[in-house]
Amino acid sequence: MSGVVVLSRLSSGWTGSITLTNISTGLTYEVTPEGRTSPAQVWEETWLRLGHLMGGGVTAWVSTDLKLHLASPVTQFTLAADGTTQSRLALTGSMVGVYSVTTASAVGDLVQASDTGVAIAPGSYAGGATAGDGVLGARPRRTSTGGGVTLYSRTYLANTLVLEALVDDGGTYDVFVDGRVVSRFRAGDVVRKRWGTKATKAFIDLSAFEVSL
Repeated sequence: MSGVVVLSRLSSGWTGSITLTNISTGLTYEVTPEGRTSPAQVWEETWLRLGHLMGGGVTAWVSTDLKLHLASPVTQFTLAADGTTQSRLALTGSMVGVYSVTTASAVGDLVQASDTGVAIAPGSYAGGATAGDGVLGARPRRTSTGGGVTLYSRTYLANTLVLEALVDDGGTYDVFVDGRVVSRFRAGDVVRKRWGTKATKAFIDLSAFEVSL
């Protein structure tokens, strides 16, 4: 796991699926994204389902070069993707009998500049029902809350300028870290502010409305 935090933009037009197979048992599962979703949400479900197939021990993360990673160190698996799911996740089609998968290139709709962090106020939760197949367990529903998101770079003003341009679209984003989507928000007003006394540091104050996952 990397601890890298990225924003993952929601978009429409997702087609196809990801088929996962445990080489040892032959068990398979097909992950079919919703028509409107984010790369982070699809990768999270892929990680959860592969973990179920393999009996645990699976890790997922995103690296600073915006590539997605998936690893099962004990048992080999096969991952096959098609449709726009394959192209949007930069997957090469079918990977057979592997212990890990890394996307072929940086994944589009992931937003993160080097040495950048994200801070968002936590949302409140309401109880959720257990999934019918028991795989995901009780998944709480997040209630919608207003608030703000701070995007910051500790050392580089240039990173902040890049982030400002990327999020100034009123889009909806998932906050993604180590295989998990931890929050979702709709972007509002974007304001760049000076951070401290040095002209080389700044942060983005982004008004946001947290929405349900």
